[in-house]
Amino acid sequence: MSDIKIAKLARNEDLALSGLDKPATIKKLGLATVLNVEQTRELTGLEQQCVSYEIPYFDLDGKKLKHSRWKIISVSDDIPLKYYQEPKTIPRLYFPALVDWRKIATDSGQRIIITEGEKKAAKACLDGMPALGLGGVWNWKSKKWAMPEIKDFDWIEWRGREVEVCYDADLSENENVARALAALCGMLAKHGARVFIRYLPSVEGCDSLDEFLVNKSVKAYLDLACHEADFSREMQQFNDDLMYVKRIQSYYSTYEQIVYPTYLRLQQRYGDIKVMSESGKPTPAIKEWSEWPHRRMVDSFTYEPGRPRIVDDMYNEWHA
Repeated sequence: MSDIKIAKLARNEDLALSGLDKPATIKKLGLATVLNVEQTRELTGLEQQCVSYEIPYFDLDGKKLKHSRWKIISVSDDIPLKYYQEPKTIPRLYFPALVDWRKIATDSGQRIIITEGEKKAAKACLDGMPALGLGGVWNWKSKKWAMPEIKDFDWIEWRGREVEVCYDADLSENENVARALAALCGMLAKHGARVFIRYLPSVEGCDSLDEFLVNKSVKAYLDLACHEADFSREMQQFNDDLMYVKRIQSYYSTYEQIVYPTYLRLQQRYGDIKVMSESGKPTPAIKEWSEWPHRRMVDSFTYEPGRPRIVDDMYNEWHA
């Protein structure tokens, strides 16, 4: 058997673990390019015996970008990395070319899953659940390129959209992953998304999204616990209660029917509630809400019996 045939066999076996080994799926995802041991060594510099296959990235229309990652598969030795990406390249969002991303991007009523890994995202898309892949838990930003978030996020309308983040089952055991998750959820919430976390069970063969869908089902996945992320939940709860009144430059609590004339007074009332900031450190939730682009705001107050709660950008106190 030739070296390339061995590499293709290894690729197919690897893809089968994620339910992506059908020829039509391989073609749609552009996974045809494989490298033998020598070619993989030239690409990566690895001395171990391994082969690889290319995972190209796509735009919203399913056109290939000038960006890809390579899945590294060991032939006989343990290897220090599972994926390879050309040095000094900016991380990208992985849009599996299995769904109509152009339509999904503008339809904020469509829930999107975000997961770590291209194969996991592809399997979810294959099973009818639109999912984006990250090359790593922090690969939605780039400190090296001074990007608090990569530009691909601009392709999606996030405001009002429900977003579900699903990482591997060892989430709670890895502090770095937990911090990255909290930071990602905070970033998405700042764009106006309602962000939820779906928790996979720590069961062998089901502890990653693709493995779970292969060995269980979409229904079983949707039956798993799913809770709103702390940052998203706190911002929404504050919005249910508070609003900034522009004409008097003050804050009003609809629950307490109290005006807080300054941010300091607001902080004294709500400052003990903490959320994880994008830096991965606890921060007062009320501070985040006061700076949140999607905080509730009105121009002033009015009193109009029988009219809606908000009338001409004014809060109708008849509902108080």
